[in-house]
Amino acid sequence: MRRFVPSGIFVGLLLLISTSELTALELRIPMYAIDFPYQETKFRRDNQWLAIREAGASDSVSLPLDLSDGVYDVTLYTIGENDGRPIYQVHLNDLKVGEFRAPLASNTTEEGERFRSTWQGIQIVRGDRIRVTAA
Repeated sequence: MRRFVPSGIFVGLLLLISTSELTALELRIPMYAIDFPYQETKFRRDNQWLAIREAGASDSVSLPLDLSDGVYDVTLYTIGENDGRPIYQVHLNDLKVGEFRAPLASNTTEEGERFRSTWQGIQIVRGDRIRVTAA
């Protein structure tokens, strides 16, 4: 399986893009949250995470994908919080791939299956921009 596997947290989220076709080979390309240009946005760096500077604010970050043309599955991994339920939107160029609202966490922060969403069969062309919005 060919995979694009970010290994950092971004606004409490991780983005995984993998081919829809399964093969024996996996290709892992790390993409950290802080690799997204965020300096001119409402986000601030918090270690390897990006966080919204002020409660109730929203903003987005994007960057071009250096992937082979193909059909991919896009999985959004979020960090659940016990004090709010952010809404995340994922766009490819101007096309909305999907939206996800994480459930409330039992602890201050929490990870797991219920804090992720997958959108399958997304056509990606090298150079397309992936954009993630948090609100």
